[in-house]
Amino acid sequence: MKTRVLYLFAAVLVLFSCTNENIATVLPDTDEFYCSIEKEEPTRNSLDQNNNVIWSAEDQLVIFKKSSIPSKYQISESHVGKTSGSFYKVNSDEFNAGSELDHNVALYPYQENVEITKLDSDSPTSSYKITGYNFPAEQTYVENSFANGAFPMAAVSDNYDLTFRNICGGIKLQLKGTQKVISIKIEGKNSEKLAGNADVIVYSDEALKPVITLASGASSSVTLNCSTGVQLNKSTATEFVITLPPVLFNKGFTVTITDSDGKTYTVETDRANTVIRSSLLIMPKVLITESSAEPEDDIDDIVIPVSSITLNSSSLELYIGDVALLEVTSIKPTDATDRNVIWSSDAPAVA
Repeated sequence: MKTRVLYLFAAVLVLFSCTNENIATVLPDTDEFYCSIEKEEPTRNSLDQNNNVIWSAEDQLVIFKKSSIPSKYQISESHVGKTSGSFYKVNSDEFNAGSELDHNVALYPYQENVEITKLDSDSPTSSYKITGYNFPAEQTYVENSFANGAFPMAAVSDNYDLTFRNICGGIKLQLKGTQKVISIKIEGKNSEKLAGNADVIVYSDEALKPVITLASGASSSVTLNCSTGVQLNKSTATEFVITLPPVLFNKGFTVTITDSDGKTYTVETDRANTVIRSSLLIMPKVLITESSAEPEDDIDDIVIPVSSITLNSSSLELYIGDVALLEVTSIKPTDATDRNVIWSSDAPAVA
C-alpha cells in the first residue's frame, strides 16, 4: 500500500458551554452530590448540538467523601441530558468512615481500584493524588463527540457541590472520501505517552487545574475503534474526535486510518503540535483516495506565526517547597504553524 507523507497544520478549539441553568448551593441529602461544570473551560463527557456539556445516561463517579474509601455515585435519571445535575450513591448501605481528607474528591468516569492520598504541603491549598486510574488506549467512535466515559474530569469541594474540571484534551480529525473507516490510530514520533496507568493530582484551589501523569510503560498510541465502520462522504468531512492527555508532540505525530477492506492510509506531520487541557486540536480536512490521503489545500509552505500565548495564571505567590502548575490555555492565532511551547526561568535557583 503506497503511503503519502503530509504536513498538517492545526487549530485549537477551546471547549465551551452556554447554559442558563441555576446552580444549587447545597443539597439536604448528604448521600447526594450536585455536579456542574467549570465556567471558563468546561468539563464534558459528551456534547449536544450547541457544544453544551451534558451528562449521559448511567454516568457514574468515584467520590472520596472526605475519606480514603471510594464510593460509587450515579446520575439521577431526571438530569440526564443536562449540563448539571445530582448524583446519588449506588449502594446507600456502603460503609463510609473516617475524615482523613479535608475535602470531597470526585473522579469521572467511575473506575474500580482507584486510591487517594493527601499530599503534604505547607500551603493553604490542599492537594490530592489519585492513583490506579487507567486512561484507555482504545476509545469508541461517537458521532461529533467523545465516547461516554472517555473524557476524564475531576472535582474537589468541601461541600456537596462539585465543579468538575477537564483532565485531558483531544484531537479532531476531518476526513473525506468514499471509504468506510474501521479504526484510526494516533502515535507521536518521539514515543510520547498517550494512554495507560496514570496518576491524577487535583487541588482545592480553583485556580489550579488537574494534572495527569502517565506511568512508565504507558502506551505510545491511542486507537479510535469505529466498530462496523463509519462511511465517509466525498463532499462533506466526517469528524472523528479522540481524547488525549495534555502532550507536546515535539517531533510531530502519525495518524493511521484503516478502512473496511483492510487498506491503511497514513497522514503525518513533523511539526510540533501541542494538545492543551480542555481544548481540541483541530486538523485540516483530508481527502482519502484509493491510494493515499491528501489535504484539500496546498498548505505545506504556509507559515503562520504565533501572536500571543495565554497561561492559566499571570502571577503566583508560593510558599517555600510548594509546587504550582502553569499551563497554556490558548495560543493565537488558532491556526499558528509552530505550537511548540518552550519554558524557561530567569531565576532557575528559585523557580
